[in-house]
Amino acid sequence: MMVLAGPGSGKTFVLTRRIAHLINTHHINPSEILVITFTRAAAGEMQQRFLSLCEGSHPPVTFGTFHAIFYSILKETSICHAGSILSEAEKRKILRDIIQKNHYNVSLNTDMLEEILSEIGQYKSLCFSRGDTNKERSVCESNLCFSRGDDYRFNKNENIDFIPQNIDSKLFRNIYRDFTEAQEILGKVDFDDMALKCAELFAKRPDILRRYQTRYRYLLIDEFQDIAPLQYTLVRMLAAPRNNLFIVGDDDQSIYGFRGARPDIMRNFPGDYPEAKIVSLQVNYRSTPEVVQAAGRLIACNQNRFPKDGRAENAPGSPIRIQGYETEGMMESALIRYLMQEKKTGTLQACAVISRTSGCFPLLSEKFRQSGIPCSFREKVKSIFDHDMVNDLTAYLEFSRTSVRNRTRSQFFRFMNRPLRYISREAVNETADFRYLINCYKGRPAMQETILRLQQDLERIRTMPVFPAINYIRKAMGYDSYLLEKYGGKSSVNGRAEAGNILELADLIQDSARGCKTFQAWKEEIDIRREGNAPGKVQMSCRNAGAADKMRISSGDADAGIQISAGNAGIANKIQLSAKAEAASAEKQLSAGGGKERQKPEPGVTLMTMHGSKGLEYDKVFIINCNEGSTPHRKARSEEEIEEERRMFYVGMTRAKKELTLLYVTGEKGTKKESGAGVMPPSRFLKEIRETL
Repeated sequence: MMVLAGPGSGKTFVLTRRIAHLINTHHINPSEILVITFTRAAAGEMQQRFLSLCEGSHPPVTFGTFHAIFYSILKETSICHAGSILSEAEKRKILRDIIQKNHYNVSLNTDMLEEILSEIGQYKSLCFSRGDTNKERSVCESNLCFSRGDDYRFNKNENIDFIPQNIDSKLFRNIYRDFTEAQEILGKVDFDDMALKCAELFAKRPDILRRYQTRYRYLLIDEFQDIAPLQYTLVRMLAAPRNNLFIVGDDDQSIYGFRGARPDIMRNFPGDYPEAKIVSLQVNYRSTPEVVQAAGRLIACNQNRFPKDGRAENAPGSPIRIQGYETEGMMESALIRYLMQEKKTGTLQACAVISRTSGCFPLLSEKFRQSGIPCSFREKVKSIFDHDMVNDLTAYLEFSRTSVRNRTRSQFFRFMNRPLRYISREAVNETADFRYLINCYKGRPAMQETILRLQQDLERIRTMPVFPAINYIRKAMGYDSYLLEKYGGKSSVNGRAEAGNILELADLIQDSARGCKTFQAWKEEIDIRREGNAPGKVQMSCRNAGAADKMRISSGDADAGIQISAGNAGIANKIQLSAKAEAASAEKQLSAGGGKERQKPEPGVTLMTMHGSKGLEYDKVFIINCNEGSTPHRKARSEEEIEEERRMFYVGMTRAKKELTLLYVTGEKGTKKESGAGVMPPSRFLKEIRETL
């Protein structure tokens, strides 16, 4: 059976009652029921809601994520154990070392590493193929017969039709090869490998497949629209031959294409199982009719979907607000005014600010802080204090405050050509001695004058308080001019124009030094501000207790490290992650900040991306930056990609229970877009929504 469950229609209610119905009415053995969802939180919540129906009994129904189920199968068959799982931090470390060792022309920033790792995962899911044809075909696209052991195998010949989006194909395949080789040397697997290894196991050992088919005779899948092709293949294998399969999902909320999820899988389910019944849950018990109608009109513009006729159970409420502002700053100021009203009435925690991407959150959250609005983040968000600008400014100040004999080339390299001074790295000795440097440019008086001026400027800022020293670096030493030249007058937090003007960002960073009597005090303030951007952490509206109040050590970090024996060759020899050392360092910082009274966080507004908002609900939702290039994202080109962008906007809209506000920038005062040609027009999605208002 397939249940089409729209937003707020009670899909968890349906799933838990379905389980109870199987046990109580049909007398199914609870241990034969397997319930799969996509997150541990969702699995835990569903299990608790089911147990609340059981009046004190604890039927042995299995609840778990795909990864947890695959891991348990591999563990039971001695293919995998706890110590063989790569953490995300370890994967980034391996990838970073591969790029550095081979001098690949790839950025080492975390965003790029995660993009490449995501594509490695997608590529792996295409590597499990059938060997019974001359042409390699993905197991997920083949006409499978799950009741027998076909000749499936892992395809390592790289003849797979896959086009990476972040780097060229040849470079990607080199990185993929190096990454999988490093994994083999380490004897470790990641989550993507678990599905592959399960598929290989079931294909090679039909007896083991039959064991699990017998164990789990009834499968219930939550959030089915998020399923990836290989996951679906494994579900079909497990469900055969009885096909007692109950799926719940909403193709209109399929928004994880970057993970390999496609709405086509759900769309094709009736074809894969012609006898399956289809039930549609059309009533939304969460939102007002205004929200339901507007969101319904938007999503109806998609072609690749099941038609639906959603309606609201709740009474009519406030109309949808769609408001444009001449500049991004004016839009943010209006948002702050809205939230200040919510703070006054004590309802700030019932509000959410949603954006297509998190690029605008660092600057926006800092403005919230300055305005006295506490906020927290649903996902990990970069702080403005992670910007390269902070590293440049701290390098200037640290170098100037270090004695001449203790200075280093690496310190000097950080800022010597910011702004451009045409100083060659070869001209700098180990201590970055200015006499040596000036002598290297003997016969070039203009360069000697430039170097002498830099030396004099560094001497001036050495004795200045931090705030005026930063101001001097920006105004007198030309750092602001460098920023404008590099970023074209726009912010580059995550490289996106929506983060605001680069000089405004510089002002906020400089302002953080106000009141800091020493350079060390400013560095500690930066660390505090960075920690405030952790997921779920409430960023306070004023400075409060020291670093100890901001530090978080997640459980299990101390076990995340890996040590490679000296006998291993290649890149694996260089991988020495030691999370225990990092934890000890964090504990040291906690000790240093001890003794300060903790301040209880104020309830705050939550900032999240459209992806991060999935499954949540708030009384009032503000979707910001509703402009082309932001939503739909500038990288969305094909009709398929635009439809996924529309689904994301739909997900964001349907988080609202009572009020929904959509904000965009008109650009009438000359706000620039990323290309510098002018602000992007309002999102096409607003036009589609307006037709219902």
